[in-house]
Amino acid sequence: MTARTVLILWFAAGFVLEALYLVRRDPKWMQLAVCAGVAILGTVLTYLKHGGSDPAMHVGIGLGIFGVLVAGVYQDEILPPVGDKLLLAFTLIFWFGFVTGLYRGTRLQQLLLFVCLLPTAATIYVAAMRPALGFWGKLGLYIWYLVIVVFLGWLQFPFGNLSIFDDSATLGWLGPIDAFATGMACLYLLTNAFYLFELLPIPGRSQSFSDRMKDWHQLTNLMTQRCSDQDGPAEGWAFAIIGALGPLLLLNYVFELLPNSLVISIAIILATMLLERAPIRAALSAVPAAPPSVSHVRRP
Repeated sequence: MTARTVLILWFAAGFVLEALYLVRRDPKWMQLAVCAGVAILGTVLTYLKHGGSDPAMHVGIGLGIFGVLVAGVYQDEILPPVGDKLLLAFTLIFWFGFVTGLYRGTRLQQLLLFVCLLPTAATIYVAAMRPALGFWGKLGLYIWYLVIVVFLGWLQFPFGNLSIFDDSATLGWLGPIDAFATGMACLYLLTNAFYLFELLPIPGRSQSFSDRMKDWHQLTNLMTQRCSDQDGPAEGWAFAIIGALGPLLLLNYVFELLPNSLVISIAIILATMLLERAPIRAALSAVPAAPPSVSHVRRP
């Protein structure tokens, strides 16, 4: 067994483990087995279609198929509940990542900066004033949350590690633990990017526009149900956490005490733990459940 094969196996193990973690509340083993079977079949067919060349690349394609299928079939389980204080904390982390990891003052980046100020202002207003939000308000905030997650995931994700699926690329410093962690992060990033893609009301191949809009409304209704304006801890406690997070991020930006990527990872973990998800789920439990979803994965 070659070193590349070992690394791909570790990557796949992390990929599958992350899938099991995301669907842990209701695994639906038969559906999960179907997702895996379709992915394996797709891998074999593409491999044979290309004459048995580049096996590593086709394994990567198969994992991508599996990830997309899991995201589509298990959206009820994967889409997380989001409260206003948690979103405010993630917005602070977004701006830290934007300034330290992306912004270099180009025209496009300046335009992006001004565009992102609108959802930032809306997030601050909702967290401070707690207005009653309608469908579009909740959907807008949930989309902003997904944008933040995908952006931070893209910023942090070691794309160079995907070279294990390129037979012509050198492996470099990548080790088993790196491959395993990259596999887990890759699936998480893929699922959130998939939900952003699914928000585009563009019919897939052989799909009518009316059918596409049914899927769109099903997804957006689920998102708005998962967006709570009745966030968990006491107001003073929540704002104390956020009030401490902002200066700490600013302090690291000025004095560079820790690597920015490490600070982002720590801030995400602490925000998620301290600004709780259990109380958000409790608040959402009072909301009538959406009809059982029958997800359709679009074919481009």
